[in-house]
Amino acid sequence: MKRAAAQDAPVALRFAPELARADGWGRLTELTATSAGVSTMTKISRREKIFLSFELAGERFRDLPAEVLWVETDADGYNAAELRFLDQVESRRLSTVLLDALSR
Repeated sequence: MKRAAAQDAPVALRFAPELARADGWGRLTELTATSAGVSTMTKISRREKIFLSFELAGERFRDLPAEVLWVETDADGYNAAELRFLDQVESRRLSTVLLDALSR
């Protein structure tokens, strides 16, 4: 599902504790069961592992692990990134929630 249920939904970004980085936030620009598009002012890098938390159709997803596939920074300093989810169990749960949201 792209945009329909998740466009501009807020998303929290958390980094592994050993990186000693401040958490950030952004907006979901796209969402599928296996990937997400994110827009954020938080600095992120390609191949970096981050943890996403967001709510969709009343379901909470907490610390969903993801890998940054690519990131581009625009003239205003916003980072547009594509992320791939790493947890297959949570990806299946997300798929169910997305299908339910589409069927309404």
